[in-house]
Amino acid sequence: MANLKDQNVTIQTKPKNPKQLYKELSENVTHQVYNLVEHLRQWIEKNSQPKRYNFPKPSRLKPTRWAKRGPMARRDWVKFYNWAAKNAAPKSPYEPNLRKQDTVDAKKAKESKEPIPYEELMQHAQNMAIPRIRRNKYEYPPEPQYAYIPQIDPKRRPKREHGRPFRTPEVPPDFQHIELEIDFWSQLRFPIRPSTASYNPSKTILKLAEPKVVPPLKQHCPIPEKPVEYIVPRRRMSPLQWREHKRRLEYLAKPIYRPIIDYFYYG
Repeated sequence: MANLKDQNVTIQTKPKNPKQLYKELSENVTHQVYNLVEHLRQWIEKNSQPKRYNFPKPSRLKPTRWAKRGPMARRDWVKFYNWAAKNAAPKSPYEPNLRKQDTVDAKKAKESKEPIPYEELMQHAQNMAIPRIRRNKYEYPPEPQYAYIPQIDPKRRPKREHGRPFRTPEVPPDFQHIELEIDFWSQLRFPIRPSTASYNPSKTILKLAEPKVVPPLKQHCPIPEKPVEYIVPRRRMSPLQWREHKRRLEYLAKPIYRPIIDYFYYG
């Protein structure tokens, strides 16, 4: 067979007769149908019967000697009492194995002691509140004081300016004359960054650099004049205030009735 496979030899078989094929196919079909019918018949016989409830009865245990009807013998009573003394008696309470030291401490605790005075208790509490190792209060280091670049945007934090803080100028402790002090401060120069020569300020910077004028020169809308008498602004009334206001209007709308004045002056 191995040689045939290696040589790729094909074995030619004789084709079957169509009548023989039909006969084999019909036999297979009839066999399958017969098996199905037999299976259905068995299933119907099994499931078509009425359901029977034949539950097994619980088996009762044989009664013991002292549970039997009739008198018990002396031997049975002796055996019962021996069993009851062993199994029916209540359990003894749990007693832990205490050491001698624990028993001595418990006896000492039971002995009555004189109450400690209140002053001694407070002094003891004060001594216990004092820490063993005292520490000084933590002092935060001072914040560095250096110039910042101004930021127009309030959301952004200011940044440290490059090149600052520069070295402070050496100022003499005292001047012999005020003119010398004026000359010193007038000739003093601070270092300037080279990038300032090529700086182009924006419109917002120029606007902020202008002095503040109140009222502004270019008014957005005319400012109204102040009234002579202050008028309370109108506000929305509550339901109770609205009902009271209606009652006042109804009272004022009624005709005036003054019988005494009309009798003496207009009668």
